Parts: sequence; C-alpha cells; structure tokens
Amino acid sequence: AAITKLATGATLTAADGRVVKAARIGRLVDQRAAARAVELVLRRLGGDQQSTEVPIGGFDVVEPAAPVDKVASATVALVTEAAVVPIGNPDRLESARATRWLRYPIDGVDSLTSGTWESVAGGFATTAANADPNRVLPLDAARTLEREGAIGRLHGEFMVTVGNGTPVATARRFGVEWAAELRKAGVQAAILTAT
Repeated sequence: AAITKLATGATLTAADGRVVKAARIGRLVDQRAAARAVELVLRRLGGDQQSTEVPIGGFDVVEPAAPVDKVASATVALVTEAAVVPIGNPDRLESARATRWLRYPIDGVDSLTSGTWESVAGGFATTAANADPNRVLPLDAARTLEREGAIGRLHGEFMVTVGNGTPVATARRFGVEWAAELRKAGVQAAILTAT
C-alpha cells in the first residue's frame, strides 16, 4: 500500500509505517541562500523570533539540582559525552548516534595520558583532545582539587558516551541511568564535560 501511495505522489504517514518526520526534498526557490539569510537576519533584528528555515525540535527543560552543601567532603564523579576511551577503542564506543555508555576505572590514575586514552567522537576535531585527553575529561584538575581538599574524593570510575547525533530520548535514558548509578555509589556531585 505504501509503495502505491509513493508511486502516485501521495505523502506517507505514520499509519503507513513512516518513521522519519519528513524526507529531504530539494526544491527551487526564488532567492539564493545568501539573500534569504540576510532577510532572516533583518527580520530577527526587527524582533521576529519565529522565522526560520530549519525548525529545531523541542528540548526538555531540566531543573538543576540543589547546590552541594559541603563540597569539601563530597564524592564527585566525572562524566562526559566526549567519547574518551582507552586507546584503540577496545569496547567499540560509537563515534556518533550513541546507543550505549561505558565506564572506566580511574582509581590510582592522576591524569589521562595521550597514547593511553583518546576521544573517538565524530562531532568535533579530536586532535587537541587526543594530544591531552584531560582537555575533555579533566581528571588532572579533579585530582588537584582532591589533593587540595576542595572536594572530598573523586569517584573511582568515569562514565562516558558520545553526544554527536545521539537522539534526545537516548540521552535522557543515559542521564537517568547515570544518576541511578551515581546515587547507588554515594556520589553527591558530578562534573559533566560536553563538547
């Protein structure tokens, strides 16, 4: 039935089993992109906040957690969507559209070293991150805070996924799972680094 609809030029709907919101269809327009962009900027400067050629889907509003009362005695975790993994990516974390998250032990580790850790993220140029993985997962700085007594202690493992192209529903699930795991481990705060 869906093939017949397509052949006649009809639009498929969810009832036909269509999953995506809309197909990308090229179309001719009267103005070039540069002219349309200038017009959009002028409309925005004039107060129009609705006009767009690329509508963005809605996002959740997440209420921030209350501040940690005694950070100097708190257990703090490191979590990231920067896809930091052991060199060679032995657990095969995706570089985009994550379906899972991983955890790695950091007890006794003071710093993430190049050649031992790498970012496999597909959403940004990873050269600087791979030269010094602490840029995207600040273990070295967190250990300094721990030694100075600014935080109680660092949680013994970090949690990682990749944010690049990950669906909001999947990211929401990761957040719920991370929060449950961290609560169970007695963690009071987390430092989430994002790319």
